[in-house]
Amino acid sequence: MANKQLIKKLDDWGVDYEVLKHKTVFTAYDVAATLKKELNEIAKTLIIQADKHFYFVAVPADKNLDFQKIKKAIQKMGVKVKTISIPSEKAILSKLKINPGKISGFASAHKLPSIIDKDLAKKKKVVFSAGDVKESIWMAVKDYLKVEEPRVEIIGVKRKIKKEKGKSKKVSKKKTVSKRVKSGRKKRK
Repeated sequence: MANKQLIKKLDDWGVDYEVLKHKTVFTAYDVAATLKKELNEIAKTLIIQADKHFYFVAVPADKNLDFQKIKKAIQKMGVKVKTISIPSEKAILSKLKINPGKISGFASAHKLPSIIDKDLAKKKKVVFSAGDVKESIWMAVKDYLKVEEPRVEIIGVKRKIKKEKGKSKKVSKKKTVSKRVKSGRKKRK
């Protein structure tokens, strides 16, 4: 089930959102394929480590992180940075107390400063992780920006997806279920 604290926050903020139930997924690519969305409609969210400090970053799933651009974005925040890395799941668990698969698309839920890619900020609606491998949140980016107040910078680069000849990924035909929520009121289907 989606992170109850996150759902309560969304309800308290009074923003429209939709909880999307789906098969178990571990990557942004799988979320896009399962929900039949374009990669650029999926927020790929990661926790990065800049020296000893942790940050939450989000880019459209059709982009990769550019560590030099992230470094510049953090330096614009007044923090000198020597190295940027992606911490191990063990480090995230021990230092931030976040279990693998429980990282939501909302930095405030993890009490981390956040930076999102400018291209993600330009989208109308995006799918964010709900902090559960079987649920996601579909919401307007303008509402996300209003409640999360992330730093918006260019931190990603377009990635090239290579397809092997004669092979394609098989997508599950399991039905996707959703709950629509508006201003804190859950609608039942």
